[in-house]
Amino acid sequence: MTPSNPAWLQFYLLFCLALGVLLCGRCLLLLVNPAGNRGRYGELLASLTALVLAFLLGFEALASGIPWIVVGSCGILLAAAHLRLAFLRARQLPLSRPAVWMAVAVTMTAAAWSFERLYLGHLKLEGERINSLAHFGNLEPVPRCVAVTDRGRKMVLFHWVNYLTQGADDVPAAPEDGQTNCHGWVFTRGEYLLREEEVEQILRDNGYEPCKTPRAGDLIVYRNPDGTISHTGVVQMSFLGRVPLIESKWGMGARFMHPPEVQPYGSHYTYYRSARQGHALVIRAG
Repeated sequence: MTPSNPAWLQFYLLFCLALGVLLCGRCLLLLVNPAGNRGRYGELLASLTALVLAFLLGFEALASGIPWIVVGSCGILLAAAHLRLAFLRARQLPLSRPAVWMAVAVTMTAAAWSFERLYLGHLKLEGERINSLAHFGNLEPVPRCVAVTDRGRKMVLFHWVNYLTQGADDVPAAPEDGQTNCHGWVFTRGEYLLREEEVEQILRDNGYEPCKTPRAGDLIVYRNPDGTISHTGVVQMSFLGRVPLIESKWGMGARFMHPPEVQPYGSHYTYYRSARQGHALVIRAG
């Protein structure tokens, strides 16, 4: 089993990534100099490294829900590719470039998987840290102004009051990102906070319609299993309409650029598009 402690899991995946990079480097050196050092212990070490990498990533992939038949096939392919190279070099037989490139390809795939899981783990840790901040503050309404939708509906704006720094004169002001949540970043240009229930009304009043093929500037809305809104962001890039990249603010924390499924807010999301220019609401004096 892979480590359950998030910090140890990060180390575990970082170790796998390092092994993958080392094996890739070895294969690339073989392409440049096929007749390089053929030491017996070097070949044994490379083979053992490939087996260890296949073993470690296999457990992590199984824990991630990948079917065992896929995990087993990939692990065997990774180990076999490097064992073949070790066998050819130990027998001083000529290396075929396709065999070396095969080892490079499967090892780069393993390294890429390690990096992707490492990145995902980092984002999940950041999400847990951001969620913990909610216990040390509260929302307070802003009396001097309101947000107005395109249909003229007024919405209450909020500021975040941090209990840990409230009343402390020597505590520096929070950065701009710390003054707003994800909805406020999208709909008030990061100046205020908005509650989740207000977003539903914004979607209706500002002419948002669901769309299946996202493009830059579209809105993405994440929902809980019960249908309530949990998170919003903006599509910043879309490759051929199939690989969108999302920018969103995570709670009271920082902004992230991430694939739509890589975030701590769940897998239920919908893209929305409106004919209006931008997503910002009109802010008027209250």
